Amino acid sequence: MKASEWTYQRPDMEDLSKRFHEELTRFESATSEIEQWNVLQAINDLSDEFETMYMVAFIRHTQDTSDEQMLLEKQFFDAALPTFEGWNSEIKTALLNSKFRAELEQRMGRQVFSLAEAAVKTYAPEVEDDLRKENELSSKHMVWLAQAKIPFDGAEKSLNEMNPYYQSPDRTVRKSAWDAVYAWMSERASDFDNLYHDLVSVRTSIARKLGYENFVGLGYARMSRVDYTQADVAKFRTAVKEHVVPLLADMAEQQRQRIGVDTLTYYDKSYRFGTGNPTPKGDMDWIEGKASDMYNALSPETGAFFKFMRDNELLDLKRRPNKAMMGYCTYLAGYKSPFVFSLDNGTAFDVIVVTHEAGHAFQKYMNERFDVPEYRNPTKESAEIFSKSMELFTWPWMEQFFLEDTVKFKYDHLVSSLGEIAYVSMYDEFQEVSYAHPEWTIEERRKAFREIQRTYEPYLDANGQPYLEEGYGFHSFNHIYRVPFYTIDYALAQICAFQFWQEAQADEASAWEKYIALAKLSGSLPFQQLITRAGLRSPFEDGCVADVAATVGAYLAGVDDKAL
Repeated sequence: MKASEWTYQRPDMEDLSKRFHEELTRFESATSEIEQWNVLQAINDLSDEFETMYMVAFIRHTQDTSDEQMLLEKQFFDAALPTFEGWNSEIKTALLNSKFRAELEQRMGRQVFSLAEAAVKTYAPEVEDDLRKENELSSKHMVWLAQAKIPFDGAEKSLNEMNPYYQSPDRTVRKSAWDAVYAWMSERASDFDNLYHDLVSVRTSIARKLGYENFVGLGYARMSRVDYTQADVAKFRTAVKEHVVPLLADMAEQQRQRIGVDTLTYYDKSYRFGTGNPTPKGDMDWIEGKASDMYNALSPETGAFFKFMRDNELLDLKRRPNKAMMGYCTYLAGYKSPFVFSLDNGTAFDVIVVTHEAGHAFQKYMNERFDVPEYRNPTKESAEIFSKSMELFTWPWMEQFFLEDTVKFKYDHLVSSLGEIAYVSMYDEFQEVSYAHPEWTIEERRKAFREIQRTYEPYLDANGQPYLEEGYGFHSFNHIYRVPFYTIDYALAQICAFQFWQEAQADEASAWEKYIALAKLSGSLPFQQLITRAGLRSPFEDGCVADVAATVGAYLAGVDDKAL
């Protein structure tokens, strides 16, 4: 079914509650494992019914944040989701306490029970009002950024439309563009500060009511991190500081020399080459057409997948006024369809979108064989492996998009991917200290962010820009407002994706076969077991980050970047 043919009807929560609890009673009174299994299928159908309508409302709200009707529907779900979460907690508790648990575990696998054990630690009836408050607050950030209007170049620009100016060969234009955005953000700095402060407060309240010392533990439980710990992540971040950040500092110095500036400042960071950044040689329609050719050539599975996406209007990639400033891929169980959302801006990002988000969508497209809905979507760090790896598996076709800029694109792609590892590690550390110190004032939180930023980006000169120097830089990062702790996942996945990339240099067919096998496993295993099955080293393993950074660094060293 095409996206334009989707029907939307607000769920009747009273009716859903009645039906759900009838099934829950059946589950608890069942006299056999097969009877409980059949009831679970009925409950899953009810969950799919609710979640599909939620996704339709969310998609349509993000497509036009000024649509008052869809804003009302999004607000309905902000209030309804804690109730739905309560129902899920009830069934997960019943599942964990089932007298047929051993038989169900044999049928369904251990992972669904591990996920349930994490999930029941994230909810109690007494936190429902706080959860509604959190949803209400976190929804604001996306709308604020989507509706931003920056006076620049004789017109009002969205934040997305400012991106090409950051990459201008004219340094004055670059500086003016960044300063215009920071001026807009500065005018609203107290709003962004207060919003994050309120979110830290309400999330801390939820965590303490659930028995946690602070939100960090609850954040990990929400992210379903069932086979690694906060200590593992801290160790990983240390490895990033020791092996990735120094490499990025070297890359920054080379960039400074390439673009011919005395000091690399905040307004130079997006301008990578003195000859100009690599850009796709056509618009978004042209890119989609080239992507179709690419996926047909990559494999029969990807060819059929991308045709399905295009035929059913499941790619919404073009910029429009009031469209949410974000990229995502989601899945609508009721329509058995992934959906990809983004905004084009005329930069290399437009091509990365049709590889990154398509990697997510391909994994979801491959998951229909699972009758356990928890396995349709891997946990976040595992999910990002599919997107990050697809970016690199499609390298052989990048010349179709970039022509003479292909080598330049690949070089920049690797440097940018390394940069993201440090960038998201920085935000992970900032969140950890923010939630470990909920008593901090707004000013103390900003100071902490600026100190952490200097650790991960020591090579970047803020050049006296007050917005950056005073620690406001985190205001534009949507994830920490909307989905706390969904940050380090990108770094963990990138380390895994680089391993696929390294193998593909030697044996592309073997690497792709492992990727397909991983997609078929989907969310049926926790992160470290999943990557072990694919023959990948854990990013937490001693020496893994160092080895991956060295491999990528060696490739980059083999490129004459001054000739690009």
